[in-house]
Amino acid sequence: QANSGASALAAIGDDPPDIVVTDLQMPEMDGLQLVTATRIHFPRVPVVLITAHGSEELAVRALEQGAASPPGGPNALPVVRREAAAGSGAADISG
Repeated sequence: QANSGASALAAIGDDPPDIVVTDLQMPEMDGLQLVTATRIHFPRVPVVLITAHGSEELAVRALEQGAASPPGGPNALPVVRREAAAGSGAADISG
């Protein structure tokens, strides 16, 4: 868990997770910047972007920059579960 995009990127470097779930709006580095940096430095780690302020343009940008799926809102849990299961090899991730 991190409180900014920059600290999230540092944490990923210390111990790469199976999946990164991030908000679009964060201090220091926004979610799209974190998607791009993660894809460059840790290409095997899927990133799911969450936002309450999505648009078609944002969805296109997120996918172009390497997000695992278009940005999701409050109902993004199925995407997170799918990506986490794919990344970890787990059959089911429940929450």
